[in-house]
Order: sequence, then C-alpha cells, then structure tokens
Amino acid sequence: MSKILLIALLALTISFSTVHADSVSVDIDDTSYEIEYTPFKAQIKSVSADMDFISLIFTVQVDDPTASLKVVFDRVFFDAKFQSGNDDDFFVLADGEEVNFDEKKTSTQRTLTFGLDQGTEELEIIGTHLTGVTFLQNTVSTPITEEAEEAQKAAEAEKAAAEKAAAEKAAAEKAAALPMSISIENAIGSSTPGCEPDCFIPNAATVAVGGTVSFVNSDTAPHTSTSGTPADGPDGVWDSSLVMPGSSYDTTISSAGTYDYFCMVHPWMTGTITVK
Repeated sequence: MSKILLIALLALTISFSTVHADSVSVDIDDTSYEIEYTPFKAQIKSVSADMDFISLIFTVQVDDPTASLKVVFDRVFFDAKFQSGNDDDFFVLADGEEVNFDEKKTSTQRTLTFGLDQGTEELEIIGTHLTGVTFLQNTVSTPITEEAEEAQKAAEAEKAAAEKAAAEKAAAEKAAALPMSISIENAIGSSTPGCEPDCFIPNAATVAVGGTVSFVNSDTAPHTSTSGTPADGPDGVWDSSLVMPGSSYDTTISSAGTYDYFCMVHPWMTGTITVK
C-alpha cells in the first residue's frame, strides 16, 4: 500500500472518528491570525512564522503511531502559487524530513491532511505567500521568474537537508546516552500482595532500541515476566515462562515504544519498559 493511499485512509478514518476541530493563533507583525486544525491522536503546542522561508512551524506532540493532522489555511493568509497564479504544492517537513499529504482545495481555502510518526516534535509547512508577503519579496526586487522559483526550491531543499541532518545527529546522541542493557529484579516477598507498585525493581525502566533486558528472580518464589497487562493478558512480545528463584530471563526489544508487563502467577506485579 503506498504512503499516499495510507494518508487517504487516515483522512477517511478521521471523518468517522470522534475528533474535534480546534484553532491555534500565530502572531505576525503584531497581528494575530487563527489557524483551524483537526487533530487525531496528536496535539499542536504552538506555531510560529518564518518569513524568510514563507513557512509556518508547528510544535507538536505525537504519542501514537496512527496520529494524523488536518490543517485549514485561508488563501489570503497562507498559499503556494506559481508566478502564473496557478497553485503550487506546499512543502511539508516533519522533523526535517519531507512527508506526503492529501489536499482539498476551494477558491478560498486549502486543507492539508497528513499522518505523523510517533515522536514527531516539529512540523514545518512551506508556501510562497504568507500574509501578503511572497518568498521573493524577501530576497530580490525583480518579478518572479522560473529561475527564481527554482532557486526557492533549492533553498527549501537545502534547509530541509540541514534540518534532517540536525535531527539525525540529535537522535544519535540521544540514543548513545541510553543503556544497551538493564537488569530488573523481583522484589523479595513479591509473591504476596503489598509490594505494589515496586514488585519489579525498578518499576519503570528505559533502554535503547535493540537493548537487552534481564529479569532476575531475587525472590524465593517462581515468577514470570510477560509483556501485556493483567486486564488484557499477554500481548506476545515476550514471555519468560516460570523463572525459578536465583535464575534470570533475557529478552531483546528491537522496536521503540512503551511496553507494559506483569507476572502471570502474581498479577499484582506490574512494570513498564520504555524503548527509545
């Protein structure tokens, strides 16, 4: 299934989900402008304008891999056009990487809908006209030409590449700071209720993607470490089976995310592992 088809399906999902339109304001030259948007499992924290690149930069919080966002722009406020007056495409970056989107147009508005990866922090939408200012008004005084449009696209691509490189460097530095192996112990006496919430020690732990988690049974009774929750049962990511006292079980987690786990023998024993 192509990414564009996936975006279309996400847009269809939004139309049948319980979502609510909202708005966020951006201040440009002492004037406040409202931008209408509809979030699905995502939040817009703030928005600012980059008048040098005729772009809007959204700070977002995305905690779900199925998140998406629909943003509505009034053409008199924000648009993307060629010198001929025909519509050009917006350029959309999520943490410095270009993303595809679905668009609906009217004579007065342009509506963009796109999926967002979990963990996305910044969304930038680049156009050619913002509050009456065009890209070339900030760079040259000559009329817009085909060569100038190519120069704009080259500048946008250069900025996108720089932002992507910075994001990759930051991610690598963050990952390097995370441990590749951690150890979690069963609390002594945890076979009897009352150890909550520290029946596993530590109760909440963090490890790098591809890291190893060792579950050490320091108690006097057998335990399991099973991904999932007591309410919903095992989810199949890992299951130690019974780990006898003095023994341990190792598992490697290859995908980022937050994983709940519990002891199937003593379901009051629960814990959480975050993989980044």
